[in-house]
Amino acid sequence: MRDAVRQTQTFFQLRNDAWVTGHHGALEATHGITKTQLEMKKRKNMQRQRGAIDRKAIADVQVLAVTRDESQETIIVDVSEHLRMVYELEGKLLHERRIYKHRLHWRGAELYWHDQLHEIDDGLGVGDAFEPAPEAADDLERHFEEQALRGFQYDRTRAFQYAERYWNERNPAYHDMGDDCTNFISQVLCAGGFPMIGGSPRRGEGWWYRRSAHPDWSYSWAVAHMLVSVLTSAKNPFRVKLVSDPRELQVGDVIAYDWKNSGRFTHTTVVVDHDISGAPLIDAHTVDSHRRYFSYEDSYAWTPETRYLLVHFLD
Repeated sequence: MRDAVRQTQTFFQLRNDAWVTGHHGALEATHGITKTQLEMKKRKNMQRQRGAIDRKAIADVQVLAVTRDESQETIIVDVSEHLRMVYELEGKLLHERRIYKHRLHWRGAELYWHDQLHEIDDGLGVGDAFEPAPEAADDLERHFEEQALRGFQYDRTRAFQYAERYWNERNPAYHDMGDDCTNFISQVLCAGGFPMIGGSPRRGEGWWYRRSAHPDWSYSWAVAHMLVSVLTSAKNPFRVKLVSDPRELQVGDVIAYDWKNSGRFTHTTVVVDHDISGAPLIDAHTVDSHRRYFSYEDSYAWTPETRYLLVHFLD
């Protein structure tokens, strides 16, 4: 097991260097390494297109657990990687942080497999064909009309403060859902004053979270595609405008991602800043990310078919 830990440390030293240099040849293309190689290639291409230059990568790597899988004759090492990247854009240095969870399977000196959490937040027991029942649509419209009469206004400052506070943590007031991106975005919107709509036990209706000894929540609170359905409803009280230029987005606005242009969104993020060109920088969960470039082109989940939904809340 000690050999597996040493090999893991060497792997992350090479991975850390490759983020900056783009030289990933030392990471031989075994089963697991190919994911890291792909990430490096995507990162290099994305930064080139932006006109950005990676200057430094600093990784704080923590071994969480070491176990033996007798059936596969492998040693499994669970690792948390807190990565801080510094890059230059038009003469200005920008900082970005991410937290990755890895599971490395070693067979002798060979990295047999490498599991890595990436940005897909989909399901929680909801099938692709899920749609609210007709009576749910009626209730949703009624709730929207009631909330609209209250004169709701989004507090972007509070939303921003919440996103910055919890980008790399889980608020104990809410259930940790593992694939946590939309749960996090719903919390950000709630902190910004978004009124909850509907309630337990009708999970297919509205947008709500119930805190109790046995917490419950609507599908739209935790599932990206369902949240998009609520935000883009013609009857919502949130005064949403879908924009085509990401530079129109403001702090507190939301971006949804359909990685394969399949018609189903499986990731959401919140805008917290802009780079010098005016492009959004986001905070997100699942791979916890801070001030990350919005396009996600260096993500393992990203494909050239990726579709973005840019949700701007009107003040």
